Amino acid sequence: MLDNLSFTRIIARYQIQETVKLPPFTGSALRGALGHALRRVRFMAKEKCRGCSIRNECRYGSLYTYLFESPFDHPLIERFHESLNLRMRREIYPQPFILEPPAGGEYSPGSHILLPFTLVGKAIACFPFLVCALSLMGTHGVGKGRGRIMLE
Repeated sequence: MLDNLSFTRIIARYQIQETVKLPPFTGSALRGALGHALRRVRFMAKEKCRGCSIRNECRYGSLYTYLFESPFDHPLIERFHESLNLRMRREIYPQPFILEPPAGGEYSPGSHILLPFTLVGKAIACFPFLVCALSLMGTHGVGKGRGRIMLE
């Protein structure tokens, strides 16, 4: 089952543009900001993405669901879903997106925040589309007061 499983670890590096105040547990705040950015990418597509070279392959409509809600077509489960015992079948399985949040606290302009995350299996192919959301997340701000950060 796990013979062809692949993982890709990525580190998004952000430069702080305005003071960012993150809670002690930053995971939910940053995951929430990224989730909102993924949804905004979807609604911006008609206007902003006309010139994009990968527009025809874009998965913006299902990226949020695929990465954060992970239905039965999860890369680890899809092939085996129907063969599972009825008692073991689920509509939601572990997500193919693993966030490693940075420490909470206050970050000053000019400093950096590293946002490491891992993509699993088929989610690796979503990386180009995820970059759009990572960039958008920074321009809309994060944490208390929505301090802006810039993806480097």
